[in-house]
Amino acid sequence: MTHDFDNPALGAAIAERASIDGDVPEFRQGPPPVEGFRPAVPVVTDSLNPVQVGLMLERASREIESRFQLANETAIVLANGDTQLVASVPGYPVGDVPETMEVEPPSAVVLSSIPDDKARYFVWLSIATTQGRRSLAPAIQAELERRLGVSAGNCDKNSRSHADARWLLSIFGPDDLLEDFSPIESAVSFFEDILRQRLPCAFMVLPLAQIPERRFGWLLRTSKL
Repeated sequence: MTHDFDNPALGAAIAERASIDGDVPEFRQGPPPVEGFRPAVPVVTDSLNPVQVGLMLERASREIESRFQLANETAIVLANGDTQLVASVPGYPVGDVPETMEVEPPSAVVLSSIPDDKARYFVWLSIATTQGRRSLAPAIQAELERRLGVSAGNCDKNSRSHADARWLLSIFGPDDLLEDFSPIESAVSFFEDILRQRLPCAFMVLPLAQIPERRFGWLLRTSKL
């Protein structure tokens, strides 16, 4: 994978994404920044609860952060006394997308004890961050398969029969979210209605974002069988 790191537009886009995600490892060439670094780690989940998924994302991020801390504690000290910081750790390679992590889902007791402001933050993580949307896309696709009693399938975007539908939510921060609104349920219901009109078809769910406009969500791609 090669990138034009001298392109100002690309640099600005990476910086903007990093301001939300905490890190963009597939575009990073060296050690993560000291300030504002938050590992961006996708998680394995079948949950449609954005609070639960957001908490899992945070736990995965902390696990990778602890790996960096441990690795840097044993890093090589250079001749001038500086420490050679590591660029990657197991499961979180520099210059590549991070590996999806298995994380123990929080219990119902833990979820019920989360205050509203923290819950909104976890919902924000699950929708606004790249790895949150990436984690939830398979869960949304699986729920559509369950509701419709059909199996998804890969769709060629170059096929004449392919069609896309987008579900996007405009949010600039956790405070834009309402406690009683379930964005994942909204996305699933929206895609379900579309699929019922298009079946029989192959379909797949992909993460989607328009970061400059702060619009986040998923894309439903279908193609005729």
